Amino acid sequence: MWMLERANSLSAAPTMPDGSRVLAANPDSAERGDPWRWSITLHTSPDGVSTSVKTDESFVVHTVELLDEIHCSTVLTRCTGDVIVVAVKTGDALITVPDGPWQRRIHPGDSFVLEGEVNETIRVELTDTQSTATVYCLTPTRTAALRWVP
Repeated sequence: MWMLERANSLSAAPTMPDGSRVLAANPDSAERGDPWRWSITLHTSPDGVSTSVKTDESFVVHTVELLDEIHCSTVLTRCTGDVIVVAVKTGDALITVPDGPWQRRIHPGDSFVLEGEVNETIRVELTDTQSTATVYCLTPTRTAALRWVP
C-alpha cells in the first residue's frame, strides 16, 4: 500500500510550543483509540530543519538514514510488515517505483509513508545538491505487521 501525507495538509495537527510538528504517527490522533506506537516530528529552528523519531521499543525498532548531496539517489526496499517514512527537510525529492510509471514529488515538510504486507522497492532521488531528506525504517519487534493509522 502506498500513502502520502503532506505536512501542509496537516493544518489541524497542532504545532508544539517549540515549533515542532508531527509529520506521521501511528495512530495520528488520540481519537483513533489505538495505542501509540511511533511518531516522526519535524523541528524548525533558527539553526535549520531537522526530524526525529520516537518509538515504543517494545513494539517497534527503527533505523535512520540521512540523504544529502552525497546520496543523490538511493533504492530502498521495505520488507513485509515494515514501514518506511521519507521526510524532506530541504529541496525536493522524487519517489518512484524503479520499474514502473508511478512517482511522487515531495517538498520540505512533506512525509511519504510506505507500508504493506509484501516487499516493495522505491527509489528516492534528491533534486539537487541542496536537498536533504531523512529515511526512517520502522520494524515490528513482534510478528504482527506495522500499520499506519492515518
